[in-house]
Amino acid sequence: MPTAPRPSIVGRVATRGIALVALALDALVLLLIAGSLPAIAHAFHVPLDAAGLIFTANGTGFTVAVPLSGALADRFGKRAIAAGNALAFGTGLLFLAASRDLAAALAAATLAGAGGGSIESSVTALLPEMYPGREGFANNFAQAFFGLGATLGPLLLLAPTLGWRMRLALCGAALLAVAAGFWRERAQDERPQHAAAPSPWSPGLRMLRNPGIGASVAAMILYTGVEVAVWGWLFTVVTRPGGAGPVWAVAELSGFWCAMGAGRLLAGMLAERVDLTLLIAVETLAGVPALLLTLLAHSRAGALAAVILCGLAFSGIWPSIVGHAQKHHGESALLASVLVAAGGAGALAVPAAFGFAIARLGLRAAAVGLAFLLAPVAFLPFLASARGRRPGRTLPAAR
Repeated sequence: MPTAPRPSIVGRVATRGIALVALALDALVLLLIAGSLPAIAHAFHVPLDAAGLIFTANGTGFTVAVPLSGALADRFGKRAIAAGNALAFGTGLLFLAASRDLAAALAAATLAGAGGGSIESSVTALLPEMYPGREGFANNFAQAFFGLGATLGPLLLLAPTLGWRMRLALCGAALLAVAAGFWRERAQDERPQHAAAPSPWSPGLRMLRNPGIGASVAAMILYTGVEVAVWGWLFTVVTRPGGAGPVWAVAELSGFWCAMGAGRLLAGMLAERVDLTLLIAVETLAGVPALLLTLLAHSRAGALAAVILCGLAFSGIWPSIVGHAQKHHGESALLASVLVAAGGAGALAVPAAFGFAIARLGLRAAAVGLAFLLAPVAFLPFLASARGRRPGRTLPAAR
């Protein structure tokens, strides 16, 4: 099928800058909302567990909207749809900041989650255009900026002059500027020629029947669920009775994400020289003991060292799984969105199960169970490679 010419160098550079800012803002918002939950509960006069429904609403919007966004991007252009996603994300945050009751906040969080998840999948789909043939490097390098935003998020919670509403409103305004930037670059999009008027769904659905993609999806569900369970529960684990205070918990969270960002830069360089399946396997196998040490260390110094080790071990897994799938199965935005949505599904299920396990079985047993979920991620990409290379199974990217 004929396509538009590859985007110009100037267009790729402009899109790259906008995309990296979008990823940093996405992570910043996630950590701000997580750390602001007690203040949100107080503002709406509801218990903390009721305020936690904001996470459920955000994750539901994320998981439902992301595949639809990917299919539309293959049809109408990746930058154009990214602009709409950033607009939805920013608008949702502005509504959340202005909400006066929990019901309005849940609706706003659903819109923000739909836009936030979709903007991450949009950026992921654009990376092969910005770094042709360098999928492993591209995803690791870009996700380092996600780590940067996640590192700054907990630090902003310590700023006494900014309430949670102002923080979210400022992030919402910044995302509206990102939306305008993507819209300005939409002429760079590669789109199908409209004379044939193909369906946006059939090429992508044919591609998704490849069983190798199923292995990548399973790896994303497990890994993302485990990662979110670790950093999502870390604050509670650190501040449990007999533990450290909230300032130390913020230090550990920022340490984790700082290590993730630095580790992704290193993983990006290694991805140029090492097969991605091997990189994923080594990092995952290093991550299992690091996870256990992070959650079970008794001393403050030991816990901080462990959480930094965990961040380094985890750093390249998510972007390398995505880069591996793109290398074997093409640049379709639908593929990128399905992988991101799979991670969102894991982030909904695994942290909740981990919290239930802590309450029923204790932290030690729950941590061992979490490590057990992480272990298969070391081997699933090998299965995805073997299935992806079967003759006649891999289809070209849907553009």
